Amino acid sequence: MDESIGGNEIAQDTPRDDELEKYFPGPSADPVLTLTFLLELPQCLRIVDSSILAGEPGDPWSGWTHEAMELAAGFHSLPEGSRPSYAIRIGQARVREGAPLDAAVRAFKHWDRGAGSNWSRFRRRLSFRLSILRGQRVWRSCALVTLFVTPVPVLEIPGRFDHDWLLARLDDALAELNQYLISLAALTDEWQISSISRLDVQRIVPFMVSVDPYLQGWTTFADSFDAHPYLPRERSVERPTEEIIQAIDMVQGNRSGRLPFFQFLELYQSAEHHLNSGRSGQAVIAACTATEVFVNTLFREAGKALGTEQDKIDGVLGCGFRNQLVDHLPKLLREGVDLDDLQSSPGTWWKHCYEIRNQVVHAGAKPTDKEAELAKVATSKFIRWIYASLIEDPRLDFLRLAAAAERSNRGVAS
Repeated sequence: MDESIGGNEIAQDTPRDDELEKYFPGPSADPVLTLTFLLELPQCLRIVDSSILAGEPGDPWSGWTHEAMELAAGFHSLPEGSRPSYAIRIGQARVREGAPLDAAVRAFKHWDRGAGSNWSRFRRRLSFRLSILRGQRVWRSCALVTLFVTPVPVLEIPGRFDHDWLLARLDDALAELNQYLISLAALTDEWQISSISRLDVQRIVPFMVSVDPYLQGWTTFADSFDAHPYLPRERSVERPTEEIIQAIDMVQGNRSGRLPFFQFLELYQSAEHHLNSGRSGQAVIAACTATEVFVNTLFREAGKALGTEQDKIDGVLGCGFRNQLVDHLPKLLREGVDLDDLQSSPGTWWKHCYEIRNQVVHAGAKPTDKEAELAKVATSKFIRWIYASLIEDPRLDFLRLAAAAERSNRGVAS
């Protein structure tokens, strides 16, 4: 909010006549918190100094006139019958950034050995270095995304917001911004532009907060917070050799057929990525899809190992997923599957992953980070339960080996 127009000092100190009164909230008006994030975007949108105010249907904030809301939002075109929801300001600037390949040519100094004379290789390296020294002038798009929040949250510590609350509001801001990014990309088929998550913006996100009208204990202030809290700030530059060997073994196992569940691992890791990016809906979908892939892979691989006829395997694979779990999966396990038993791993997964996924896909629900985390953890426990419950048959020992390999490689995390 532009404090020169809508700050508390003007509201309190400037004499008002009857005509100006409508531009200010009344003495008993509900306070409204204005929260603005400063973001640098990964794509250039080819937009210079554009401002968008989005309203939502509803009566004015309690104690506010239509004109007061317009002034507080910094816009003068708020449709009647609506109130401000968020504002987006997009701009771009030309900045100097380091040239690409700087790290690559340092790490692999002799990558082009044998490609021409030493003199030509020297000139090539020199051109890289000069390019790096000069840097590159590139256009960067940036955004100010403002949310209008009412009622004003209660702070346990004056002047300090809960970090999870800020992350949730940043997700809200990005969700609104992404609608415009996707629409702009679709208009001109610019495939390089897509929706962005917390991991796509800078790690430290500045924000500014103001409350209008004046609320005891509140002042306009600016601060910043870590938008990537799940990424460790300090890790060893070199990964342990054992981890590299294990990763190589997993890839080779996938290629040779020893580890048939690599697609499940890929989807589960995708769920982890979406969860820590703030894409909770996609995290739930990926976790649920990973489970379906795992179960159907199990039917295929176990069926072949046990000598089941292919048409019977195909019949199982063509069943509905609930039918697969309740009627067919128990044939490979030492116990049954009760999806209504919320104390069991299958029942917990069905409740916290499958049903949430259906709400996302069919009803447009937006799960919270906590719900997405529960879906991921439920998936982990369900898969471990299936591994532990497999029937004792030597022909299925390769599946137990695959389970051990994936656990040792952190393929299924709790």
